[in-house]
Amino acid sequence: MLSSPAHAAWQTAELISENFLVDRMLADINYGRWTGISIADVQASEPESLAEWMDNPDFVPNGGESHADLVARTAAWLSVRWDENGHTVAVTHPNVVRAAVITVLGAAPEAFRHIDIEHLGMADIRSDGSRWALRSLGRLGLP
Repeated sequence: MLSSPAHAAWQTAELISENFLVDRMLADINYGRWTGISIADVQASEPESLAEWMDNPDFVPNGGESHADLVARTAAWLSVRWDENGHTVAVTHPNVVRAAVITVLGAAPEAFRHIDIEHLGMADIRSDGSRWALRSLGRLGLP
């Protein structure tokens, strides 16, 4: 089992298993200067930048990470898993799950804003050694 370095991800991973490793590639998107600021506050102070970030997958917000960058990072993480046998459970963030779905489907990064993944959402993504497949999207049944 692998977990994002975020404390909330560790807490969720601990509900599933006591044995997990932290993988920095599973970190949430880097919001740059917007880290820790609510989206409502960013909308109030920088509406044009927020709109650009939402619509343009290559836009980097204030030293952060673009959606296209996150998709590339997630694709690299998946490529490492390509030849692994067995199952890997990864506890991560909705944005990383979106990026994984885009990668598996071969969709353009513009699809990022069209995929809703809720917290405690789950994606079952599988490889048979020749292709990735999205088996299902759902919600994890944790309290």
